[in-house]
Amino acid sequence: MITNRDKRMATTLARIENSIYRILSEPDIMTRLANYGYDFGAMHSARNLLEEVIRLNRLPDNYDGKERLLLESFKTVKTDFENFYNRHRQFVHEMEDTEAKRIWRRTYPEHPDYEKWLSQADIFYRSLLENESVKEAMLKINVPESELMQARHLIDIMRQVFREYRKQKGSEIKEVVDLEKKIRDLENWYDRFVEINRIVFEGDPQTLEILGIPVAMN
Repeated sequence: MITNRDKRMATTLARIENSIYRILSEPDIMTRLANYGYDFGAMHSARNLLEEVIRLNRLPDNYDGKERLLLESFKTVKTDFENFYNRHRQFVHEMEDTEAKRIWRRTYPEHPDYEKWLSQADIFYRSLLENESVKEAMLKINVPESELMQARHLIDIMRQVFREYRKQKGSEIKEVVDLEKKIRDLENWYDRFVEINRIVFEGDPQTLEILGIPVAMN
């Protein structure tokens, strides 16, 4: 069954694909963008990243019911957790408190290995829950202890689902984690790309339209 998430992903990838291939086929546009780092080599690198995301996003047809259920459960829980984790890390990073800074530094940079990244997150929430002053500061910005505990609980769920899925598919869970990371990398690239194009082609809505970039509303 095609979900709303699948449809959004397909739409996003199609929009990025259009922008990349338009530039690769329009030398005049690429010439203007080259001074901002979007030369032939950079655009080919972006195209390679896009193609890798498309490849990883295709679920094999031979997944059985349990494997598919575990896979979708893992992706759903991971997305829910990251919504908490990214927001909580940002709040802690912005605090002037010395202990808060120490806690944040233990999660930076985020480890590329999934299990080590999860251990970082575990340390982050354990440290938060053990520190009364930081917990109090979080409460002042509407993050109660119960929310921190909920995020911490999601770590346990991810570990459990990870173990169950690995029993079913061995190391293939790594491709799911790779996909999520590459999607973030591609989205970050595209957000910056859109920002630069709106600067370069300000007053030239036709070129932005060719690239599939909506004209920013003032």
